[in-house]
Amino acid sequence: MKAIIMAGGEGSRLRPLTLDTPKPLVPLCGRPVLGYILALLRAHGIMDCAVTVRYLQSRIEEYLRENIPEGMQAVLVSEAVPLGTAGGVKNACADTDKEVLVLSGDALCDVDLGAAIDLHHESGAAVTIVGKRVEDPREYGLVLSDENGFVKGFVEKPPYSQAVTDLANTGIYILGKRALDMIPKGQPYDFACDLFGQLLSQGERLVVYETDGYWCDIGDTDSYMQCQYDILLGRVRLEGGMKPRSIRPQGRYEAAGEIYFGTGAAVGEGAVISGPCVVGEGAVIGAGAVVEGGVLLKNARIGERAKLEGALLCRGAAIKAGGHAAPGSVVGPDGVIGRDARLLPGRRVWPGRRVADGVIQAGDLIGQSGKETFFDDEGLTGEIGVELTPELLARLGCAVGTLAKRGAVAVACCEGKGMAALKGALAAGILSTGSRVLDFGCVWRSLFDFSASFTACPLGVYLAPGTVQVVEDGALGCCRSTERKLETLLSRGEFLRAPAEGYGEAMEMQGIQALYCCELLRHAPLGLHGFCARVKSANRQLETLLRGTLERLGCDTGSGPLLTVDPSGRSLKIEDGEAGELGEEHLLALTALTEFLGQHDIAVSSDAPYILEEMAKEYHCKVYRYYDCPVGQADEEARTLAASQPYFRDALMMAVRLLGCCKRSGRTLIELARQLPPFETARSELQTEYSPARLMGSFLKECGGEAAEGIRVAHPLGTALVRPSKRGDRIRVFAQSVSAEASRELCEDILERLRRLQETQGLTEK
Repeated sequence: MKAIIMAGGEGSRLRPLTLDTPKPLVPLCGRPVLGYILALLRAHGIMDCAVTVRYLQSRIEEYLRENIPEGMQAVLVSEAVPLGTAGGVKNACADTDKEVLVLSGDALCDVDLGAAIDLHHESGAAVTIVGKRVEDPREYGLVLSDENGFVKGFVEKPPYSQAVTDLANTGIYILGKRALDMIPKGQPYDFACDLFGQLLSQGERLVVYETDGYWCDIGDTDSYMQCQYDILLGRVRLEGGMKPRSIRPQGRYEAAGEIYFGTGAAVGEGAVISGPCVVGEGAVIGAGAVVEGGVLLKNARIGERAKLEGALLCRGAAIKAGGHAAPGSVVGPDGVIGRDARLLPGRRVWPGRRVADGVIQAGDLIGQSGKETFFDDEGLTGEIGVELTPELLARLGCAVGTLAKRGAVAVACCEGKGMAALKGALAAGILSTGSRVLDFGCVWRSLFDFSASFTACPLGVYLAPGTVQVVEDGALGCCRSTERKLETLLSRGEFLRAPAEGYGEAMEMQGIQALYCCELLRHAPLGLHGFCARVKSANRQLETLLRGTLERLGCDTGSGPLLTVDPSGRSLKIEDGEAGELGEEHLLALTALTEFLGQHDIAVSSDAPYILEEMAKEYHCKVYRYYDCPVGQADEEARTLAASQPYFRDALMMAVRLLGCCKRSGRTLIELARQLPPFETARSELQTEYSPARLMGSFLKECGGEAAEGIRVAHPLGTALVRPSKRGDRIRVFAQSVSAEASRELCEDILERLRRLQETQGLTEK
């Protein structure tokens, strides 16, 4: 069998470590990742391999010349243009008639390759994929398989709400001749995006080998350090020739725990070192220094009385006397933390840069840990002045502006001095990248949604108390890929920086409210003469505008049903003496009914009541559901339709539209409402401190259902949607049944099943 090691990536999330070192050559306890991979292949008798390269390829070529294991043959294959994962493999083995084993050059593993190869032959599959259970599935491509291990599909780096399995695709593949022949030569082609889907569509078998061995994708500095700790703690099964050799320096110092010392490392008198810790070749720890975990690479230095606390010092980096590097911080090659200076948690110093003596958080610092999740279901959340600060909003503006690529970004906020100040910081960040700002001022959320959609802004940001929401696609929630890009930019701080004359222009767009009023009038084309309706809202500006619109349409606003709109303008409640109270979800269903009567399909959010599908069938219509945070193009059709139906998300439009429908049909609200089938809803949630992916996978197997954004479950009492939050700290249940009591009972039944599954899997104890 021939092995292909894919080693062409730039390792951008590992910066500054990879600015001068290709990712496959970053050292793990003194030995490059590539060295461990070659030793693993040799241990399994695989002696023929090719290494695909692109970034800093001369460094990899130099390493292979001097370090190829005895008896192995390794050739370097360069790509003139990027060919994708599968295209790169085809390029590296175009002339072979052997089966091919594909491995990533930036992952450490002890997978039993022999067992995976045996399964490949026994199953007769075109491709065998090595899978590994992971704690946080959001950073991985996931494999969906049946009980026999045959692959049913894939989902790429989903939010928790769409992660119905925790089985990650490790990027280790065994390809048979049929699969290799299907890859076009000399063309960009990917395994996950192209080849695997094509194989499945043609009825070919793909099988997953689930390994219980060690596997770590070294994607960022956190995983890079953890991987070395795992080696020290014996969590990786290393062959004899792979085990790192530690040489303890002489001297009077304290050392406890698992520590790796490289050749020529030195430790001064009175220093205290607590493992797990890596002290690389030629690294120096000064007298009286304290090291509490962390990694020092080749020739790194810690001065007298300095402290390293779970941080990474790259090659030649230094902490001068009395300095301190806090957990998660990184000092790039030849970077310096000055005397008595402090680098705060998660901060980074770029190569050759210096934090001045005595300074806190100084120097060229590059953001926070790459794994931090900034977005929750409600957006970026926190308390104003604590989490939501002008500094954060300026950085978010830089990130959004960078993503906009000098285009336009819509911004607005709700009323309040603090909100306006934060909006100003946000706008300043956007303008600094050369992008333009369309500033809609202090408005309610549904008016901002209309404004962003009307001006066709690809991106928009809205600030409300406790939350900052980024929108796209006609003011719908942004997709997962956009969130990931923003989180990466916020983490690394690699923003576009326009010159002074290249700053973007801010345009004040407060006149949009007049267009919004015209849009409201359009939803009752026959007017509302003879109708009565009162208006109430805690948002006085909104209340005044809606009341004025109804009066312009001829409606008497001194009597009749009470229309209550929440301050955001997105939720409506109608109280009528005859009809009783119609809440948000019943009014959504009533609006849907008016569309079905006109033979129109509708698009609603994934957690909208499922009674809508039953209603649609009766009128031969269809309900499309868009996701809060879609992955790829899964809900593209739904989002396109939703953009043309803002009245499902705008309470003012919904109110005028329903009254206009009553006028057009000659029926009252109560007469329309009687056409709705009986239904009630309930919502609840389960707090969890663990990744919900495995729990959701077990729930899907036990209860069945349909997996999309969450899991939709049919139950004798009704229908429920089970969906984790974006951060994975809770699982939400949306239940629907014929009565409020039955909905609550269904909700509790689902929660009880989830609790029981948690206990079965041992996830209830820390």
